[in-house]
Amino acid sequence: KEPSGIGVRVDSNGYNGYSPPAYFDPLLAKLICTAPSYDAALTRTRSAINEFHIHGVSTNLNLLQAVLDNKQLRAGDARTTLLRDISDKSSSRPGPSASLVLLQQQARTLGIGLLPNKPVNQGAGLEVEEGTRGVECPMNGSLVDVSVALGQIVKAGESLMVISAMKMETAVSAPCSGEISALADLEAGRGVVAGEVVALITPISGEVTTQIDRANSWLPTLDEVSTLKAMAEKRLAKVSKDPGVVRQRSRGKLTCRERIEILLDEGSFCEVGSIAGFASYRESGEIEAFTPANMVGGWGDIDGRQTVVCADDFTSRGGHADGAIATKSTYLDRLSIELRIPSVRLLDGSSGGGSVAAMVPQQTASGKGSAKESSGAIKAGRPRVAGSGGSFLPGHLGSNLYTKQLSTVPVVNMLLGSVVGIGAAKAVLGHFSVMVRDVSQLFVAGPPVVSHAMGYDVSKEDLGGWHIHCTNGSVDNLAESEEEAILMTRRFLAFLPASVYESPPVISSDDPINRGEEELLSIIPRSRTSTFDIRKVIRLIADQESFFEIGKLWGSDQVTGLIRINGYPMGVIASDSRHENGGALTADGCDKLKRHLDICDTFHLPLLNLVDNPGFAVGVEHEIKGTIRKGGEWMVAFAQLNLPVFTVLLRRSFGVAGNNYATPQSTPSVRVAWPAADVGGIPPEGGIEAAYKRQLSEAEDPIALRAELEARIESARGPVGPLNKFQIEEMIDPRNTRQFIANWLPQAYRVLSHHDNLGPRAIQFRP
Repeated sequence: KEPSGIGVRVDSNGYNGYSPPAYFDPLLAKLICTAPSYDAALTRTRSAINEFHIHGVSTNLNLLQAVLDNKQLRAGDARTTLLRDISDKSSSRPGPSASLVLLQQQARTLGIGLLPNKPVNQGAGLEVEEGTRGVECPMNGSLVDVSVALGQIVKAGESLMVISAMKMETAVSAPCSGEISALADLEAGRGVVAGEVVALITPISGEVTTQIDRANSWLPTLDEVSTLKAMAEKRLAKVSKDPGVVRQRSRGKLTCRERIEILLDEGSFCEVGSIAGFASYRESGEIEAFTPANMVGGWGDIDGRQTVVCADDFTSRGGHADGAIATKSTYLDRLSIELRIPSVRLLDGSSGGGSVAAMVPQQTASGKGSAKESSGAIKAGRPRVAGSGGSFLPGHLGSNLYTKQLSTVPVVNMLLGSVVGIGAAKAVLGHFSVMVRDVSQLFVAGPPVVSHAMGYDVSKEDLGGWHIHCTNGSVDNLAESEEEAILMTRRFLAFLPASVYESPPVISSDDPINRGEEELLSIIPRSRTSTFDIRKVIRLIADQESFFEIGKLWGSDQVTGLIRINGYPMGVIASDSRHENGGALTADGCDKLKRHLDICDTFHLPLLNLVDNPGFAVGVEHEIKGTIRKGGEWMVAFAQLNLPVFTVLLRRSFGVAGNNYATPQSTPSVRVAWPAADVGGIPPEGGIEAAYKRQLSEAEDPIALRAELEARIESARGPVGPLNKFQIEEMIDPRNTRQFIANWLPQAYRVLSHHDNLGPRAIQFRP
C-alpha cells in the first residue's frame, strides 16, 4: 500500500507480486510532499511514510522516519554528519539495500525468481573437494557470460565468467592455475549469491600458458597506437625519404627528435601526445596514412633533473598550426608550471603560428572544393577532425600563461631555424635564448611578407640573422652549431633551481677555496687610464671552467653571466674597461644589467658585483638613445633586489652609475675593496675643468695651475680615506677574494633558502 492525499505524490513501479531484477539496486518508490510551510511539509512527509506498507523486503523507511524526526533537520541546521549520527543513535537500524536482502531471501528462503520465468538457484553451489580450489562469486548478481568449459586449462587471474550487479559487470577470475574439474549449472541470466562456489579447479604446478583472446582484450587498440607511433618515428628516421626531412638534412639541420636525443639524458625522454596528428583509414579500418603533429614534446632529464621539452618539427608544414594540435605545446607549458620544472623550447618555424593554407578549403585533385572526409575514414569510424577552411579568429597567445611561467620556472628558447610569428614571440619569452650562426633567423614576418608589405626583397639572413638579434639583445647567445646551442642550454640550466620554490643547486667542487691567484695582484694596472681583462678576473675568482657568459655580443660595455664558487651558483655583473666607452653604462648596457638582475632575483642567485664603472656614457649619441631613461630603469631594478650581494670595488666608482653600482641596497650585502679602488662623485680628470673653470681661465699659467690641482687631488685619492670613514667596510688582498666569497656563500644560501625568501617575487619577471 502507498500513501495518498493532498500534497502527497508517489512515483513507484511496485505492485503485489513484483520481483525486482538483480541487475541493480531497485528504487521502489519516490515520495514528494508539499505544504505551505517547512514544518508542515515535514509533518506531512512523516505521516505519508507511516502509510507505506511494504512486505517481503526490507526498506529504509525507518531511517527516513529518523531523519525527519531529527531536531537539527527540523531547525534547518543539518550537517553532513546527519546520517552517521542518526545511524549511531537510532535503535532501529536501517535495513541493508533492497537488492541484497532480496537476493539473500530469494536464494535461501523464499524461492522467488530474480527474473520473470527464471527460477533462482537455491545457493547450494558446489562442494569444494580435496585437492581442488573453489571459484567463489564475489557478490550477488546475475550471470552475463560464462567463458570456460569442463576440462579447460586456465591461468591464475584469467576471467572465467562475468556477473552483472548495480549496472556494472564484474569478472570472476581463477584463483589459481589449473584444470576446470567441475562447473555448476550456469547460464546467462542465472542469479548467483556472494560466496557461492560456481566452479572447481584442480591446481597444476609449473608455468601455465594460455592464449590471449585478442577480441576481448585491448591488444587491437594497443597495436593501433603502436603502429601510429612507429609511423611517426619512421618519418623522421635517418633513412627517411620524406621530402620535408630530406630538405631539413640538406640544410645541415637536425630533426626535432635528434635534437631531443642530444639535449636529454639517454633514455629519459617520456613523450606526450605521441600520436597526436591526422590519420586516414581504409574502409576495413586499417591505417592508411598518418601525419603526426608538427611538435614533439614531453619530459626528460638534463643531468638527472627533470625538464619539459617542446621541439618544433619544421619538416611538416614549417611548424604552422594547421599541421599541429595547438593545445599540445600549451599543455606542456602549463605542465612545467604545475610540476615546477624547467621548460626548454626547440624553436624552428612558426611554432604553431598561422598559415594562409589553413584558410583554403580541402580540394580534390581536380581542384574542386571538398571539405568532406573519405568514405574509408567515415566507415572506419575514425574521421579526421579538421576545419574546412575560411577565416577564423586565433585564440589568445596566452600571455598570462607565459607570464606565470616566467615567474615560476626557468624557460630556455633555442632558435634552430627560421623562427617567425608566434615562434618569434616565444623566442623572447624566456630567461635564456641562443641561436645558431648562419642557421637561425628571427623575424616578425618572413621575406615574402616583407616584400609584399614594404616593396623590397630581402634575404632571411639580412632580415633576421644573428648579426641583428645577437647584437640588439633579442637573443642572448650565439652558437656555432646546434650541438653547441644544446650544450649552452644544459650549462645555463645547471646553475638554476627547478623552480622559484627551491634554492639553486649546490654541487661538490674540487677547486680549493683558498686558491690564491698571484695574477690578481697585478691584473689591474697602476695607471688609471690602462684597461684590463675583466673576464679573466672573473675566471680567476670563480671555480675553474664555471664562468658562463650571457649576452656577450650586445650591451658589451657590461659583462653578465653565471659562475660557481666552491660549487655554489652565483650571478655576476661587471663593467668592461676595454669597451670603446671604457665601461661607461650605455642604454643597451643598462637593459642587459636589468635583465640579468631580474634573472638572479627570480631564481634566488646570490650576486657577485665587480665594480669598475666611470658612470653613464656621455655624448649626443647616448642622449639620443635615452641612456638616462634606461639608467633609471636599471637603478630601480638594482634597488628592488631581494638577494645576497657581494660587492668588490675593483677600481672606479664615479657618478650616478658608479655610485649605484657600488652601493647595492639588497640584504644581506657585503662590500670589500681592492687596493686600486678609486671612488668619488665625478672623475677628477674631467671634474677639474668644471670645478675650476674660472680660476683656470684667469690664471697666468693655466697649465701649471691644472698640474698643481691634479697633484693635490691625486694625493687625496685612493681607498684609504673612505676606509677611514667606514664608507668602505674592508680592503682585501685581491688574491684572497675567492676565499672571502667562499666563506660568505654558505651564510648567504642559509638566508635565501629560508621559506620566507623562496617562491615568486613580488615583481614578476620582465623579459
